[in-house]
Amino acid sequence: MTKKQHYLPRFLLKKFATDIDKKHINIHLMKNNEFIIDGVLYDQAQENYLYGSDQKLENFFGVLEGLTSPVIEKLLTGSLALSEEEKLHMKLFIMYQLNRTPGSIDLTNDSIDSMIKNAASHDKFLKDRLSEFSTELKKPYMFQFRIATEALHVILDLRIGLLESNGNIPFILGQNPVIRLNPFLQEKGWKKSTQGLALKGLILIMPIGPKYSVVLYDNSRYSITNNSPKWIISDDDVNFLNRLQYFNTYDCIYFSYIPNMDTYKQLALETQKYRDNVRVSIDLFSSKENKDGSKKEIVNSGLVEYPIKQKCKFYAIKEMAYKEQITNIHEATRDIMPNFILDEINRRKGIRKLVSSQSNSLGSI
Repeated sequence: MTKKQHYLPRFLLKKFATDIDKKHINIHLMKNNEFIIDGVLYDQAQENYLYGSDQKLENFFGVLEGLTSPVIEKLLTGSLALSEEEKLHMKLFIMYQLNRTPGSIDLTNDSIDSMIKNAASHDKFLKDRLSEFSTELKKPYMFQFRIATEALHVILDLRIGLLESNGNIPFILGQNPVIRLNPFLQEKGWKKSTQGLALKGLILIMPIGPKYSVVLYDNSRYSITNNSPKWIISDDDVNFLNRLQYFNTYDCIYFSYIPNMDTYKQLALETQKYRDNVRVSIDLFSSKENKDGSKKEIVNSGLVEYPIKQKCKFYAIKEMAYKEQITNIHEATRDIMPNFILDEINRRKGIRKLVSSQSNSLGSI
């Protein structure tokens, strides 16, 4: 029975190891803004029985990591020659990684609590007592697993790319390593949260080693600046993405080496306020007025935007995308065909066995 259950897979942490044996890793602690050099890798990014003592979720993630590790090894050679099945494994891994960390649980609990209190604020009895109660999930990781499984189709239309550091500045790894960006909607002046997975202009980025990060992006809104799915990006862009890892982490950053520790100490200080505050926003969308004058209100939970402009050189917004009119949530949502895409998944035996069988076995919890 596995007691220490990692929310960052060990095979991913090992890509940032400091020694040949892959047993040590450097750590930047946010609490005291201190560094641990050559910390024990096995002890990082884990909690005892994080996914439960029955091992069901732990075993599922073990299977998924076994499928994804060879794909990441291929990407680390600089190759994007992935089969359709390998692309699916990579997207599945990113979706679950987005939802399996303690940080993602905190955001989900904050989101549920905020929506419940928003509804309660319209109740005559409860509106003045919102501070007296809170709401959180009883089995959070089971909830997150189901969310990730049911929402997988939302990111299957995204194209896979590879970001390569030019070698001067390495990528680093935070505890919530999947970063959401949406410079397209930011450029369009979208006032609501831009980090929804179904929104036009979505970009997901995850470091897979000091030299490479994998990216999923909305190919209908972005063009590749060097006409290749692989970008060799500037120091400025690497610094920008590393800053986002600091915004997104909880209490530490992992790295193999960094050129200047003072720079990263400053990053920790500059991003502390964002990390310490509630990062959930509540967006309200009203329906058209009914004949009796009433309206229905849709409550949508989103993430608070990073307090920096999303501007990088490794992408360009397509000319046709600039002409799109974005005035409501329907116009801001990508054209996704769930049934068609899910049929595509079901035709692939490995994915069907991995998700369907595991979902059935987990359903008894």
